[in-house]
Amino acid sequence: MCRYSGLTCQIEVISKEGACRYHAKGCRYDGAAITPAGLCPEIYHNAYPYCLSLIYGASFDEEILVRCPSTEAQVVVQIRSKPMPLFLMPGQVLRTVLNLFTPIEIARKQAIILIKSVQGPCRKEHKACQEYLFPLGSKFFAYHWSAGAYFFEKLGLKLKSSKELCPAFFDSFYPISSYFSKNNCFPWKNECNEKIVQCPDYHSGIKIGCKT
Repeated sequence: MCRYSGLTCQIEVISKEGACRYHAKGCRYDGAAITPAGLCPEIYHNAYPYCLSLIYGASFDEEILVRCPSTEAQVVVQIRSKPMPLFLMPGQVLRTVLNLFTPIEIARKQAIILIKSVQGPCRKEHKACQEYLFPLGSKFFAYHWSAGAYFFEKLGLKLKSSKELCPAFFDSFYPISSYFSKNNCFPWKNECNEKIVQCPDYHSGIKIGCKT
């Protein structure tokens, strides 16, 4: 049986230089909140590139199916897109207009991760027909107005962060998370005093502290 027991580390955003629609300085996450609604990190890691493609308007000729890496659980997930909800449309219009003057990120759709079938014992106890929404940011800034979040934070106002970790940071952090959970440090550090890792986004300048 799969021995997967989840990520054991806890993380906290300790510094932030630029705009981010997911996280505010000081927000914290445990292992259960690192993925959407407790989705298995192994599945999430495999689904990430397809979800990212779909939210920015990619289309695929065939059904997108991804397997869990475990040969015992044999979990198969389907990745599909759905239209943005109406309450997000004003923000999409605003970003489309701004894109006429400067390059700006525009998410076109939402991505859904659907558990299609489960054969064998799944440590995360996933069941067929469970759905997980690929996170697009804090609901406080549901229109994806990350520049607005940056402005309010500069005024000293504490904002509500996304309840899940930013998918880009998760995908960057996950390959080294097992090493950190076992060794309480990162592989590039000779000493274990500084347990800090950076977000891959060049502009946000987010540093995240980790502890087991």
